[in-house]
Amino acid sequence: MQSGYKLDGSDIASTYGVYVIKAKGYMDLPPRKGVIEHDWEDEDGVQAFTDLSDIFYGPRDITLQCYIKAATKAAFLNQLNNFRRVLTNPGIHTLKLPYSDIVYRVYYRERSTFEILTTWSDSKLVGTFYVPLREPKPICPNHVQVIFISEVGTTNVAGSVKGTSGKAIRIDWGDGNIQNLTLNGNDQAISHDYGVAGNFTIAFSGDLQNLLTIDLHDQELSQFYLPNALTILNILYLYGTNVTGAIKDLSVFTALTDLRLYTTGITGDIKDIETLTSLVTLHIYSSSVVDYTSTTIPGTWNNILIQDLTLSATEVDNFLIDLDTAAGEDGTLNIAGSNAARTGASDAAKASLIAKGWGITVNE
Repeated sequence: MQSGYKLDGSDIASTYGVYVIKAKGYMDLPPRKGVIEHDWEDEDGVQAFTDLSDIFYGPRDITLQCYIKAATKAAFLNQLNNFRRVLTNPGIHTLKLPYSDIVYRVYYRERSTFEILTTWSDSKLVGTFYVPLREPKPICPNHVQVIFISEVGTTNVAGSVKGTSGKAIRIDWGDGNIQNLTLNGNDQAISHDYGVAGNFTIAFSGDLQNLLTIDLHDQELSQFYLPNALTILNILYLYGTNVTGAIKDLSVFTALTDLRLYTTGITGDIKDIETLTSLVTLHIYSSSVVDYTSTTIPGTWNNILIQDLTLSATEVDNFLIDLDTAAGEDGTLNIAGSNAARTGASDAAKASLIAKGWGITVNE
């Protein structure tokens, strides 16, 4: 039995009695669209259109190979019709695969063939079918993609980016509007007013390897996909209870110096980002990162807020002890809020940090 395939957040197997055998197409590179080259009669070869303003991608098709089983005809039809009803409901649906952190936004595209493998009777019934889906705005390897949830009265998104001067990025706001931006080496404001409430997929593409800062810390966001192309990313601010994922996925961005996760649904263990040895500022506030396993804390971590994470007394003690082992002078730590009170086990560590000039805020 295949579990972990989710449609609109519900497990397909346990909710509908439909089991996915395999998925195809979800890792395919989407095709380029528009004119991609020109063949001049009086020149060798072709002229390739590879500038940022020339590159656009078409949709990606994803197919689920499924089977359904039931003990009676009534149960069989009920399960099948319930699944089909949700699948063909209006709007874009979310698809989550058990072996991918990406949430695909898809719609049911066309007729699928259904085959009954058993006799049609009130005994064990099994049928197979394919579910053809289309991702209209596919996540591409060189894209940073978010889903901005625009609610009633909140129809605009705003933030800032910073990157290497002279490099270019393109922002597809997901409603037909595209903004081309030439980076200038400073913080540059980005914003868009949708005018109506709804779900919009925002995609950043172009010279992403030259992005230093992405700041969307005061927005209601859902999926946030960061490609490994962001090798020099220094600053990342994210905010919103709908931002989900695993903090360990950020461990590859070793150039980060400032990471702030405010009120997010991101999960995991603070230990998972011990690889961020360039990090100076770490703020994880009221998020779902609710564990700390004792580890070697990088000595660069100097401005730390890990508040309202429901850490246990042992976890608070261990963090203070590990921080004291690695810390330099004159830092700040706030590990209070909903975290448990520390115990006498961390008395020496706290005293040592204060002697080094650290400001410590902790529940006693």
